[in-house]
Amino acid sequence: MIIDTIEHADAYVFLGGHFLEAMRFLKQHKDGGLPLDRYEISENAYALVKRYDSKPAQDCGYEAHRDYTDVQYLVSGDEFMGWAPKEKLHTEKYIREKDKYALAGKGELYPLHAGEFMILFPEDGHAPCIAYGKSMPIEKIILKIRVTGGGQ
Repeated sequence: MIIDTIEHADAYVFLGGHFLEAMRFLKQHKDGGLPLDRYEISENAYALVKRYDSKPAQDCGYEAHRDYTDVQYLVSGDEFMGWAPKEKLHTEKYIREKDKYALAGKGELYPLHAGEFMILFPEDGHAPCIAYGKSMPIEKIILKIRVTGGGQ
C-alpha cells in the first residue's frame, strides 16, 4: 500500500509499463468532472469514475483483488480507507467477474483527502468509502491496472 499526492504520480511509473498510461490518464483528469463510466486506458488498464456519499465504517466491507492493482484517487472530499494485509483477513468468497475477494476482519484506517491517491496491490485488503467524521459527497477515480503474471 502506498499513499501519495497527485503531484508525485510520475514517481510510480517504475512499477511497470501499465502504470505509465494509467498515471498519465489520472493526471490528465485530476480535477474530475468526467461522466460516471468505465474508461479503457489500454489493454491492461482502465479507470472507473465514481460519485457517492461516504458511509459509516460498519457499512463498508473489505475487499482485495487477484488480477488488478487499484489506484484510488480522491478528486473531492475526504474519506478513510481501511487497510490490512490480505492474509490477516478472512476470505469469504471470490467473485471472478469482478476480480474481487470479499473479506472479513479488521484493519487500520488511513485518511485520504482530495488530491491524494492510494495504491493497493493484490495483497492489500482494503475498505473504501468510510466517512471521515461525517458522511460527505466523494468524487473518485479508480484505476485498475493488470498485474503482470496474474496476481496471487
